[in-house]
Amino acid sequence: VNGQPAGATRQYTNALRYSLLKCLLDEQSRTMPFPTAVCDAFGFPSASDTEKHGFPADTVFGSPVLDLVLSDSTGLNEIVEVLKDELRVDDKDIDKDLNSRDLSMENSIPGKPATWVQCESPACMKWRKLPWWVEAANLPEKWYCAMNEWCPELASCDAE
Repeated sequence: VNGQPAGATRQYTNALRYSLLKCLLDEQSRTMPFPTAVCDAFGFPSASDTEKHGFPADTVFGSPVLDLVLSDSTGLNEIVEVLKDELRVDDKDIDKDLNSRDLSMENSIPGKPATWVQCESPACMKWRKLPWWVEAANLPEKWYCAMNEWCPELASCDAE
């Protein structure tokens, strides 16, 4: 996957940790795919790979634990603190690095639009908003509320 030869070991270096830390700290980056180097280190497909190749429905993309943590800022903050401790960086270093980007370029990039999916049950036909980590292309063509794995409390046509 991602240009790695079969059996190749992936290197999770401090540079990659720092890149991941910057992605997690920047609210806009959090909603975008991880950089290719980070994707390669974790062995999950980058955005360009998913466009080029079809992946089986049972393929796990990234870490489900990380997906859950990213939707809860408490867990995200814990991950950020661990990464900062491991890298021995403080907030000033990271803020300086994050702020060194061209802000006009950053502001010109539109946020990812919300994606919605509609229940195919004729008695329901409700729309459910997909979280940023769920790709609509990976869902079955006919989708029902009961298939909602990302928000179990809405995994029923009876749920509002």
